[in-house]
Amino acid sequence: MADGPCPVCQTPSDRKHLGDKHEVTCPRCGHFYVSGTAELALRGEPLDDQQRANASGWIRSRGEITVSSDDVEALRSLETPSLDERSRWLLRYLADRTKAMGQHVDVKFGDQEILAISRCQGSVDLNYILDYMIEKRLITTLGQKTLGGIRAIVTPTGSDYLQGATTTPTPRPVTPSPAGREFAFVKDGSLRVCLERDYAEIQRAYDAKCWKSVIILSGGAIEAILLDLLQADPARALQATGAPKRPDLTKWDLADLINVAVELNLVAAGVDKLSHPIRSYRNLVHPGNELRTGLKFGGEEAKIALEVLHILHRDLTPGP
Repeated sequence: MADGPCPVCQTPSDRKHLGDKHEVTCPRCGHFYVSGTAELALRGEPLDDQQRANASGWIRSRGEITVSSDDVEALRSLETPSLDERSRWLLRYLADRTKAMGQHVDVKFGDQEILAISRCQGSVDLNYILDYMIEKRLITTLGQKTLGGIRAIVTPTGSDYLQGATTTPTPRPVTPSPAGREFAFVKDGSLRVCLERDYAEIQRAYDAKCWKSVIILSGGAIEAILLDLLQADPARALQATGAPKRPDLTKWDLADLINVAVELNLVAAGVDKLSHPIRSYRNLVHPGNELRTGLKFGGEEAKIALEVLHILHRDLTPGP
C-alpha cells in the first residue's frame, strides 16, 4: 500500500497499484478502483468542491465499483441532491448506528464518511443540514453543539419518517440521470441492495441504448418492488378482486402484481396504464420466447419501462 490523494476527492488515502488501475481505500469515498485513464482525466481537470462532494457520496453508496474514463463525465454531471434527500441519508446513517431508542450518536463535523453520505463540501454544509433536521424534529441533541460536532439522537418523528409512517411524496425526475437512487422504502435489506445495484446497471444500459437490457432489468426491479409492497400484507393482497388463485405471491406474474397493487391503491393508477409494454418482459430473456410471441422493443418501450420504475420510486420514497 502507498499513501496518496484520492483521485476523486483528494483526501489522503491508501492506494495499491494493480496493473492498469489502482485500488483506493479512501476515508471519504470508501473502497473502490480507478482506471489509469480515469485518473489521468481527473488529474488533468480536477472536480470542483461540490462535484467532489457529490461524487464521493455516489461512489461510497455503490461500494467497490471501478471508475473508468467513461464515468468521469458522469461524475462531473451528478446533480446535487435536495436538502430533503441529504437529510434522509444522514438520518438513515444515524438510525443504523443507534443500538437503543434515545441513544446518541457522535457526529463530528470533520467525519469524512458523514460528509460523503450527506454530499457536504465541509463542516458549514453539514451544520446547515443538521440544523434543518433539528428544525424538522427528525433529531435532537444531547448537550450543546461544540466546534467539533454534536451528539445527535434520532427522535420518534425521525424513526416514523424512516419507516414511512408520516410522509408525503417528493417529486423526482423521470428521466435517466447518472446519479444513483436509494430504495429505502424496500423493507427487505438484501433486496434493497440488489435494486440499487440493478438501477445503476439500468442507467448504463440506457446510456448505451441497450433497450432490451433496460426493459428486462426495469421489469425485474418493478416486480421486486411490488412483491415487497404486497408481502407487507399478503392476506389483503390475496383477497383482491384481481388476485390470481395462486396463494404464493412470489409466483405471480408482473401483470398480477401491478393489477393488485393498483386495486389496493398502493401505487398510482398511472402504473397500470403505462405498464402494458413491459408486462411480458420475461419473454425477452430467451430468444425462443421472443420469436414465438413476436414481442417488439426499442427506445420508446425502454423509456416507458424506466418511467414506470421512476413513478414507483417517486411515489414510494418518503420525504420529510
